[in-house]
Amino acid sequence: MNESLDHWWMAGVHRSVEIIRRPKGADIMDYQVHADAQGRLQVSVDCRAVFPASKQQKQRKIVTRLYNDEQLTPDGSQWKQGELVWTSDSCSTNPAGTRIVLTTKIASPRLWTAETPNLYTLTVALLDGDNDKEVQAESCRVGFRTVEVVDGLIKVNGKKITICGVNRHEHDPDNGKVVSHESMKLDIEILK
Repeated sequence: MNESLDHWWMAGVHRSVEIIRRPKGADIMDYQVHADAQGRLQVSVDCRAVFPASKQQKQRKIVTRLYNDEQLTPDGSQWKQGELVWTSDSCSTNPAGTRIVLTTKIASPRLWTAETPNLYTLTVALLDGDNDKEVQAESCRVGFRTVEVVDGLIKVNGKKITICGVNRHEHDPDNGKVVSHESMKLDIEILK
């Protein structure tokens, strides 16, 4: 039985969608990053299989780097480039497609919380193995934190937190699930 009976279910795409066209050879399909409060960092990179896979296939390499950047504005539009904290050894990929997992431990990372949203910049680069030319680069912001439930309490980085808020299912009377910023602001003003 569906427990979400307090909102309308509507078909369609309700968020912005981007279509990305990448050049041939840009074979990083996906990557995941896990960073905890103890400084453990794990980066998993999925590469596309290259067909036909042959022994003459060019070798490809993955290199990841972590930078200690400083975000200057709340929306992240302005930031100051920081120092390079970690770079991985280059790992060769398999022409038949592969998942590469890179791990390290960062000493004394600046921890992320809602009050102190310390973020690092992680880059993942795919290199042509013959001349180490960068074929593709991806990046994301990374926060070191651990969220856990201990004895019924939610803790972030070992400290209990209190969550204040409401259950909100976005809905606009005229546009359905497509909700404008103005409509969101009006909802908040009405709640207050």
